[in-house]
Amino acid sequence: MLKRLQAAAAATQEAELERKAVTPNEKARSPSIADSAERKKSIMGPRQSTAGPSLIGLMASRRFAKKLSMKALGNRKASSIATVPLPEMEPTYRMEPKVKFNIQDVKDIIENVLHSRLNGMKYSARLTPKIGKSLSDEIKDRVKGLNLDRYKIICVLTIGQMGNQGMMLSSRCTWDDRFDCYATSSFQNQDIFCSATVYGIFRE
Repeated sequence: MLKRLQAAAAATQEAELERKAVTPNEKARSPSIADSAERKKSIMGPRQSTAGPSLIGLMASRRFAKKLSMKALGNRKASSIATVPLPEMEPTYRMEPKVKFNIQDVKDIIENVLHSRLNGMKYSARLTPKIGKSLSDEIKDRVKGLNLDRYKIICVLTIGQMGNQGMMLSSRCTWDDRFDCYATSSFQNQDIFCSATVYGIFRE
């Protein structure tokens, strides 16, 4: 009985040693993690980066900035006991602007934004409304960069798919024609059309 147990233990030990032993050929056949990563890297190739902000990236950055501003506003409201709206600007009692609304400068901005963002773009029922909102915000931001002091800037943008349809856009305003004004421009390609109008309203 004792001899049988010793023989069984010896056989088990030999089998364990054979299982752990690996021949050089087997080592060569077994791929390492580094080799597989290297092959994957060579198949995929180097990662390429594109320069310049895309329209989708611009929309994403605007959404992120809006979320941050809304969160900061909510924190301020929660921390204050009573919130009193502060005036946007102190009255200066000036009856006319220092710099008037320049139609040509604003029109150049509209044309530049529309042509640079929409050139070669295809219509998408899901993305086009978001693109229109992003274009309107970009035009307003660039017009505000003209330092039109005490002007309220309003941008109305219409965008849609080309389908041999007719469309007429019109507006009517009650304002001071000495200082208040507007500029408009349009863009179209084979698949999309867009019209943008910027209004500048002077506030004393």
